[in-house]
Amino acid sequence: MTWDEAVLDYLPILLLPQRINVIRSLNFQWNLKLHPKVILWWFEHKETDPRPVCRPSIWWAGWKNISAMESLQTLNVELNLPSTVLWEGIDKETVTRFVLPIIEVVRPKEFILSLSFPAQYRSPPEDIDKWGDLPCTIRWVQRESEP
Repeated sequence: MTWDEAVLDYLPILLLPQRINVIRSLNFQWNLKLHPKVILWWFEHKETDPRPVCRPSIWWAGWKNISAMESLQTLNVELNLPSTVLWEGIDKETVTRFVLPIIEVVRPKEFILSLSFPAQYRSPPEDIDKWGDLPCTIRWVQRESEP
């Protein structure tokens, strides 16, 4: 299912807590609209630069809401970058800071984080080690079309 990632931010408002806490499986694509460095920069400077250019805080709120789901057993998330950005072009320091909220998602017994790469590349990036010790399985998926 593809949806607007703001749904994750508003989930506690849309559903009663007892309804959220019975969700056992969650599968979705998360189409990032900004480069991870921009999301991190905005989050780290939001107090000093309050321009409402976008809502990168959804990244943190979304993962916080997922980690709070008490009955979540299966989680499959496909992360898609904007078409001008490739995962291999993102340095290890950025990835380390970017995945901080994902580390908090420890309840699901099965958690697969799929990172998409454009179809014009024959194989996925080789630097999977920069993703560190996440509580999930990392999988590369070839994206046929732009999100």
